[in-house]
Amino acid sequence: MLNKLFLKTLFTLSLVFAVSNTANATLITQDIWLDSGITTEIDYQYIGFITIDTEIAIVDDVFNDGSLILGTVSAWVDFELFGFNFWTEAEAIAAPGAFPMFGFFEAVFDVNNLAAGIELLQFDVTENAINQIAFNGFIDTFVPTGFLDIFDPTGALYDFGDLAFGEARLTAVPEPTSLLLFLAAAIGLTTRKKVK
Repeated sequence: MLNKLFLKTLFTLSLVFAVSNTANATLITQDIWLDSGITTEIDYQYIGFITIDTEIAIVDDVFNDGSLILGTVSAWVDFELFGFNFWTEAEAIAAPGAFPMFGFFEAVFDVNNLAAGIELLQFDVTENAINQIAFNGFIDTFVPTGFLDIFDPTGALYDFGDLAFGEARLTAVPEPTSLLLFLAAAIGLTTRKKVK
């Protein structure tokens, strides 16, 4: 009896992990590098990173044949530049009397090739925790260089330069509702008593 219970539990858990792995959202994280325009030498420095969730993307089959499917997201999971960690839209709304910390954000990736990372990133965001510094940037992996303009609180150009992405890092995130549902089923199957 114990042997059958163990086998049922093992089978059910393997089913849970198999199904939960197919129902994953994927996070794409990429470092952002800047070659400041203030200096003449080319010297890219790490300035931050961006993380997006592919699960919330609007998907477009560009040629209607599945050969190029682009995903577009207009929100980030985590976004940091120069030590400023930008609030998500939900965090900004929840903060009492908060000044909006974003103006525009768009990230595009290839659904068929997540390992390539973000292919296009555009943003116009403001960090108001210290001095309301504004960041306006663009990176397109098909163009030699992107750009970043940084404005101080008076609106004057503080710094500028060329932007580039680091290598993409992918993180699979199991869907919590699916995982909980299958765990509940596994517990139910293993604990039910045999009816005579």
